[in-house]
Amino acid sequence: MPNRGSPTPAPQTPAGPEPERDAARRAAIAALFHRLNGGLNNAALAFELCKRSGDDGGSERTLDRGLAGVEQAARAATLLALIIDPSATRPPSEIGPYAQDVVEILRGHARRAGSTVDPVIATSSLPDGDTPAAAVEALLAGLATLERGAEK
Repeated sequence: MPNRGSPTPAPQTPAGPEPERDAARRAAIAALFHRLNGGLNNAALAFELCKRSGDDGGSERTLDRGLAGVEQAARAATLLALIIDPSATRPPSEIGPYAQDVVEILRGHARRAGSTVDPVIATSSLPDGDTPAAAVEALLAGLATLERGAEK
């Protein structure tokens, strides 16, 4: 304890560039939010253009731009999650990420429809492994199965 006349030592400040790191972190979060938003907007516009074109498949180039927007947004979201919570990880699953997405979508759809059909059956038919194309086929098959179950 210092004597009445002696100066009190100043509290220690963190060593190193912590204020700079905090500013960089805030700038990174803002940039990633901007990139996430931009990617989703680009994807939405591209898919809307394809939908309005009257061509069921849409322009291949326009669809590619839409998918690129989705991929950009997904990468930005991953980086954003890791900046906000460095310990963030996806829960472990025995199936791949595309198949897991299909199961989650189908479970939500089944809940909303009041169906008792098990949506996991859709992922059992992934012939090409866990690829986007196989996931789309599984999703369509699963939704058709849920619709048939709802009609009964």
